[in-house]
Amino acid sequence: MCIGESLVFRLYGAYDQPGTKRENCVVEWDGPVEPTVEWQITKPDGSYILGKGRVASIVADQVGTYWCTFDVSIPESPDRECPPDPVTVGPAIGWTPENFGVVEVRYKTFIYCPVIEGPVNPFNAADYFEGDDRGFQYDDGTKTSRTFQEGQVTVDPRVTDGQVGTPTMYFANSEGYADDKVADLGPSAAPCRYRISPANAVPVCDLPGVGALTFPSTRVSLTPAFEVKLHIGLSADNACIASCNISASIDIWFRQRCEDGILYPLEYRASGQHDGFPWHEIYLNGQVMYLFDVFRWNQGVFSLCGLGSGEWPLNYAYPGLDSWAPVPLP
Repeated sequence: MCIGESLVFRLYGAYDQPGTKRENCVVEWDGPVEPTVEWQITKPDGSYILGKGRVASIVADQVGTYWCTFDVSIPESPDRECPPDPVTVGPAIGWTPENFGVVEVRYKTFIYCPVIEGPVNPFNAADYFEGDDRGFQYDDGTKTSRTFQEGQVTVDPRVTDGQVGTPTMYFANSEGYADDKVADLGPSAAPCRYRISPANAVPVCDLPGVGALTFPSTRVSLTPAFEVKLHIGLSADNACIASCNISASIDIWFRQRCEDGILYPLEYRASGQHDGFPWHEIYLNGQVMYLFDVFRWNQGVFSLCGLGSGEWPLNYAYPGLDSWAPVPLP
């Protein structure tokens, strides 16, 4: 059964049998009479409910194993002078499935080019900044990311919050260079025309990124499906200069339908928005859920501020992402 469904236990075959009376005989036969039946259903957390009759039922509101026992007794009466001792029938067992789906979520931002030109500001000591020099990839390998957030979400209806466990989150360092330490390879090398020169040049600024990374989840519902929502929050500042931050606010819902005691495969949908810079990538179980290419959408550093800031809904680059779809297998 599933949470929200009824679990029914029935008692069969417990009846009184007549017998020959050996003393205080009034009639030749003693009984039979209708037994008294009382039951107890114990829930997975140890709490229980009581009732009477040959049918015991409960609407499941917890995940795990339910135990039911029937206590059968024959009441003493003028028609039954020597009733047998009470007996306990059971326990009978029912359960809700516990093989809940688990999905790994990884969200990263990165800068495609090895070097980018920063916002023009005569007061900035650093005019250029080192990028991550990579394309879209699940594992960074020897490369880097500007921000990294990852956790495993369990769609477990017993847990109200904290279904991500302990996420991994970090900022990369911002490494800034003066313009005399950067070579311009010219338009023919576009879109990545800048390089550090010499290669061993020392940055004028090398500071870890600052800001906030959040990765909480909350339970949304138990019926008609187990459902949780993961919120990814991002606000990352370049510690070397005064500039607009990298920001994102993304929600991913996961659900697992349960019908007639069967758990179906995980599904997901997503919505939210992020800045038009830098590059964004989200993976579920190592498979692509969402990619945002700055060049594909003609964006740049300017997209961190003013026009473009917070103007990129996930559904724009990936229409239909807010509709339920199967979670890819690892």
